[in-house]
Amino acid sequence: FLAAASALPSGLVRRSESLALIPGTLSPDALKQRLDACDCAAILKTGRHLSRVRRALHDSGFSRAQIVIEATAAAQQITPMEDFTGDTLPYFALILAWKEAAA
Repeated sequence: FLAAASALPSGLVRRSESLALIPGTLSPDALKQRLDACDCAAILKTGRHLSRVRRALHDSGFSRAQIVIEATAAAQQITPMEDFTGDTLPYFALILAWKEAAA
């Protein structure tokens, strides 16, 4: 997740903001509970759980999310989540998300 974060033009958190590293394989309730408790999230293992992760991010008030595929590799892709129309993500993908658009 740090390699993915370093590919973005801004940092993950500022001052007293909290960051959570969350597996996308959690149940919907557990996923939402962990997202509610942080300001920024790095969500791993999203693959076939993408629709559940999208819903949890929305329900928890995350206003910005980036999908990073193959961070630091020649095939690296960074896509705003609102522009991604697929239902699944590849194995080497993660989501970095923020509750505030200014992050």
